[in-house]
Amino acid sequence: MDNLKLSRLIISITIVLTLTLALLTNLFSLLNHSDFQHFGERLGYELLVKLSIFLLLTYIITIYYYRSLINVYNKSNGLSNEKELTDKEINKIRKNILENLSRDEKIFLKQFIETDTRTLKFSIHNETAMALRNQDVLAITSPIATGNDLRMAFTIHPWAFEYLKKKPYLLK
Repeated sequence: MDNLKLSRLIISITIVLTLTLALLTNLFSLLNHSDFQHFGERLGYELLVKLSIFLLLTYIITIYYYRSLINVYNKSNGLSNEKELTDKEINKIRKNILENLSRDEKIFLKQFIETDTRTLKFSIHNETAMALRNQDVLAITSPIATGNDLRMAFTIHPWAFEYLKKKPYLLK
């Protein structure tokens, strides 16, 4: 998750906790008011049940958002309680990515294989380059963009380069 989602989670938790606190403050002020004491005798259990349900739901929502916030924090810091993928599973995912390339991705990656080059410069606005980067096929090796079209050095990962060298028919 990105920073926007993290901010939304924090705002949601803050709103829920503020509303809960405001409700409880108002409820306690009503309980101390002498007019409510006679009124409260007539409401009895119905008020207590509704209040209990509200507090339970507020607690559940707060815990849910808190756990989401912890998961976001852990993932952003490289900590995860999710199962680590084995090398075999990673290789299967990588193979699947390269065997299911779009037409544009095939044309794009063919440039690396045909020139036998691992690093080429492309515009950071190139959607195909960014899509392959997001799939971990390419990496941006230099964070400095040059030229009017903001060209950056993209490097094909060794696993992708070697796999496509062995199986060039995947780029047809």
